[in-house]
Amino acid sequence: MGHWPVVVLAVCAAFAFAASTALKHASANAVPNEQSLAVSSVRRFVAATLSHPLWAAGIGFDGVGLALQVLALHLGALAVVQPLLISGLLFALLIRRVFGRHKLTRAQVGWACVLTAGLVGFLSLASVGAATTSDTGADRLPAVVSGAAGVLMAVFCVIAGHRQRGSAQSAALLG
Repeated sequence: MGHWPVVVLAVCAAFAFAASTALKHASANAVPNEQSLAVSSVRRFVAATLSHPLWAAGIGFDGVGLALQVLALHLGALAVVQPLLISGLLFALLIRRVFGRHKLTRAQVGWACVLTAGLVGFLSLASVGAATTSDTGADRLPAVVSGAAGVLMAVFCVIAGHRQRGSAQSAALLG
């Protein structure tokens, strides 16, 4: 079986996850805003959320996306399926634009292009690497370098986040 069914399933899964996120976001805007942690307030919030039709539809799309992802992983390689799920971010932007009536900013369009180019580049390199891999085993150097870079970035973000206490940037850096 070729790569195209796997690619189509993974992209459809990404779309389903994006639709789920958009529906649950719309639902969150429609339920009462409870800021108290009193049991009655929490109970009212949970009941309103779980009974909201957009939330239920979002959960349904989560199930569809998960089923499509499992099928894609059954038919194809993890290195192909998982990166394609990132395209869900692009779908979420488009769904938000169409149904939320939000204008896309120039920065969002720019980052969407960067994401698309990065995804195409990654999949191109991954397919070249898969074609040249021998039976001697996996090359661990890229994983070690990537892991070390990730740890360094995380440490930098935590340090920078603690220096900017109480700001939205601090929350973003710590996240």
